[in-house]
Amino acid sequence: MIIVNTQQGSAEWHRLRCGVVTASDARRIVQPGTAPRRPRHFALTDAGLVARLRGSVQMIIQSELADVLDGRHACSSLDERHIHGGISPSLLKMVERGYVVEVDAPADAEPVQAPLRPSSQRDGYMHRLLAEWVLGRTVDPFMGSYWTERGHAGEAPAAALFEEITGMHPRPVGFVFRDESRSCGCSPDWGIFEDDELVATAEVKTLAEDSHVGALLSGEIPPEHMPQLQFQSWTAGVPGWFVASCPPEDDGVVRFPPLILRVDPDPRWHGAFDELVPQFVDEMFDKRERLIDLGAVPIL
Repeated sequence: MIIVNTQQGSAEWHRLRCGVVTASDARRIVQPGTAPRRPRHFALTDAGLVARLRGSVQMIIQSELADVLDGRHACSSLDERHIHGGISPSLLKMVERGYVVEVDAPADAEPVQAPLRPSSQRDGYMHRLLAEWVLGRTVDPFMGSYWTERGHAGEAPAAALFEEITGMHPRPVGFVFRDESRSCGCSPDWGIFEDDELVATAEVKTLAEDSHVGALLSGEIPPEHMPQLQFQSWTAGVPGWFVASCPPEDDGVVRFPPLILRVDPDPRWHGAFDELVPQFVDEMFDKRERLIDLGAVPIL
């Protein structure tokens, strides 16, 4: 981890980000699957039992349905690919032949999260980073919006609340590179330090009132923020905090409490980053060389 102390939004900060995979765009490389779903369960019919005893579909059934309950019926949840991607051809064939029938899942069956997968936006994102690398500046820079201005205005009160509630002392962080390659980085809103060592990061979001209510009631981080938060944790090698600061005062009254949640490293996300981000970076570096061969003259 390499920390560069610079003011976020400054010319140096923009320069540091050029051509670098950042947490704010992590969703363009790795995206979550569909919402958790309950597993699908299947059972052998009488015809399936006879076929299994004859051995004609034994290997198929054993590969698709792991648990034999009473010697007559087999019932098992399939892996997450089947749950989120449909029935496999072999299992579909057994259903069509009447060997297997879908049954209700047990009431205590836990929902299964879909696997993380490469984002459909990865190629476009790579092209943008390559253009930034050649030009030495941000392509199509974000000029801000009502929500970013509202977020900036809410950071100071949120910092005071965070310090009061947690006893931690947040302070601004410029830019954090994951390693010496400087190919991946993040800009957390705050850093929490102990003896000048970064031990946690914090991201402040001033949510819309309805989103704030939903997050308060669920006690969970809105899923759209998870790629950024987990990428920060993966980049900096430390846990993080999600701080949903209170919506602005209404008639001089703060009507909503803040939401402060610790963001522990998630092995699912970190494993996906371990696999997919190096692939992305290696491909991007190869394409840098190709652009030079084609006549591009990069500044960086």
